[in-house]
Amino acid sequence: MPTVLRRGPYRLFFYASDSAEPAHVHVQRDRKRAKILLARAELDWSEGFGPAELGRIVRLVGTNRKLLFGGWNEFFKT
Repeated sequence: MPTVLRRGPYRLFFYASDSAEPAHVHVQRDRKRAKILLARAELDWSEGFGPAELGRIVRLVGTNRKLLFGGWNEFFKT
């Protein structure tokens, strides 16, 4: 489960088993989790995050999409 980015309280990472799915990143803070699709930086699902925090997370992913796509492509060799 490679961590691609850490920003503030957030850890953004992939699972090794994610390769068959569209490019995305998992975000974790404490016991809260979310999955953000990279193509449009949009929320797929979340557990525990409120709407305002989800907005910040989606913006964080959108701002770092190039880096996150690079990490995805390097890890999964696409």
